[in-house]
Amino acid sequence: MPKASFISIASVDSMQMIYLSDGCKDVLGFSGQQWVGKNAENWFHPEDRRGLYMIIKTCVELQKIATLVYFRVLSAKGYVLIEASFNYCYDIIVSSNRLLREADYPELFGTIPYQIVEFTTFSVKDRTCLAEDIITIWNTQSIHVLGAPNAFSTSKELHQALSKTTSKTPNSPPEVRVCIIVDHNLEGYPIVFCSRLSTDMLGSSPEELKHTSLFEHVHYEDLNEVREELKSVIYEESVGNKIEFTWTTPTFQHIELQAVITHTDDGLIFILRVVDQKEFFLPICEAFQ
Repeated sequence: MPKASFISIASVDSMQMIYLSDGCKDVLGFSGQQWVGKNAENWFHPEDRRGLYMIIKTCVELQKIATLVYFRVLSAKGYVLIEASFNYCYDIIVSSNRLLREADYPELFGTIPYQIVEFTTFSVKDRTCLAEDIITIWNTQSIHVLGAPNAFSTSKELHQALSKTTSKTPNSPPEVRVCIIVDHNLEGYPIVFCSRLSTDMLGSSPEELKHTSLFEHVHYEDLNEVREELKSVIYEESVGNKIEFTWTTPTFQHIELQAVITHTDDGLIFILRVVDQKEFFLPICEAFQ
């Protein structure tokens, strides 16, 4: 069966694409490898670029997770509308990307693709209800955040709107986060991608974690709960589902983590953060002083 969603990862600093999962071929009609190393700007519809720059910049400043955005990207057949969940993860932006069909438009936007209305379809509402924000780019001048009475056209307005759903401020130091991607289509849920800060936070390098089962690292007391939660995420194709569990390092250190999980056909995106960052990282910082 053709896939309807895939994963993309871009550098925060350069917006250079560094990872695209295999489903890109089914969704957009070309291999993701064609885009690795290129700027994501080339992917966006020209009329959506300004709005997307504003959204991405604000998501980075506020360290946003699970910000749902509707916009147009290039495919082999022209521009198509996608639903993307942007997740800030220290030095990368990790995104799920779901192709929207024309039949989806009335469910999401009313009869006009860029007209926002409240969600009325249970399946869509159920899948996206955990997103921190839901944003649609109307055109080069108008960005609409679901729940806001007016559209926005400046970074300041957008920043004020998105600040209401986060505890972070623009001056907050970057929170240490790790992204792992888990292939839910294979037995054991192997890790197929891991971002570079895993050594400091999880006690293993990205190379050591790749191809290992996620469940090898989950504390045995949390295994059943994590398995059941992931089944629910997959069934509902959820965006931004949060769970907490204990990660066990190779040296048997136990780390309390919160995971924000988003489903794609290619795998599950985990954005991992330590529950108590100050308590966890203070000894590490002191060791280097």
